[in-house]
Amino acid sequence: MGTRVSFTKQEIKQDKFADFMARAREFVTENAAAVSGVVLAVILLIVGVYFYTGSSESSRDAAGQALSQAKNNLAGGNLQIAMLEFRSIADENRGSKFGAEALYILGSAQFLAGNFAESQRVFEEYVDRYSRIKISYIGAVAGIAASMENTGQFASAADKFMEALDEDPGGPVAEDYAIGALRNYLLAGDNAAARNLYDRILESFWQSNVVSAADRLMNEFRAAG
Repeated sequence: MGTRVSFTKQEIKQDKFADFMARAREFVTENAAAVSGVVLAVILLIVGVYFYTGSSESSRDAAGQALSQAKNNLAGGNLQIAMLEFRSIADENRGSKFGAEALYILGSAQFLAGNFAESQRVFEEYVDRYSRIKISYIGAVAGIAASMENTGQFASAADKFMEALDEDPGGPVAEDYAIGALRNYLLAGDNAAARNLYDRILESFWQSNVVSAADRLMNEFRAAG
């Protein structure tokens, strides 16, 4: 006789979201040439928002319930519906934690949908509204940079990556910000800025694998030149 395994609603939601995250990682992997490495860090911040903002999952507040439903639609692959819901929540709850969370996830969802100009606009909106929430503020700055890179705004993207790096130089994704800035300086043809940043990477991250990545980037651009 087989054993029946039951799951709670929360476990089912987490499973759906895990599937969504797997698809997100696949998207980044398959589009590695076009997508900046830091995007994975931006996307993964959604996991933290989803699993650890417990109040919005359990809240009886209408905004919390709406946000939970939007997350479920996102996790279930209903991307367009989810984005409309996140936009509505963000606009109707401006200044609240629900509005902030909805707007941040909306920017990430727009990026995953390949709407890079729109993801840039949404992340800029987030930065303007919620600079007080430091970790997601920095993630939004990186989101702006990644969106700019994907629309060919390489010099501006480099500056934004540097802004994210300077905001959190010792943070868990500082190396990604540094490489993103280096890559975009090189793409923009700003060799002086690239060299200065390369020297900073050698000094700040000399024990890290990011040095090898920086070496490869510098060598590839030298060879191409």
